[in-house]
Amino acid sequence: MSELLPYAYGGVVILLLILIFEIRQRKRFGKVLKQSQDVDPLFMKQATASKLSKVQQTLTAIQSANAVLYNKVSQKLDEVMHDYNAGKMPLPEYAHKLDLILNYIKKHANVKV
Repeated sequence: MSELLPYAYGGVVILLLILIFEIRQRKRFGKVLKQSQDVDPLFMKQATASKLSKVQQTLTAIQSANAVLYNKVSQKLDEVMHDYNAGKMPLPEYAHKLDLILNYIKKHANVKV
């Protein structure tokens, strides 16, 4: 029995080290979560940037063909971009409004989007 006692103590020490490491990692992870709470999701930002470029390309394509539609949509796009850049709307709402603008162009311009 006395031969197993050092192994038991060693096991307890290793278990305590693992528990201490786990507690430290949880605290660090909690701090990271708190810090990243206000950050917009990266993939949503990339998708929104893609939508914006698609809207701008489509507007350029219809500029000469349908000036009335171009003026209306570009004015709405400027309003939406200004509201987002001023912090008046969150990213998901901005992405949704860009989708609505794309659908409106698609419906009224007879252009492939």
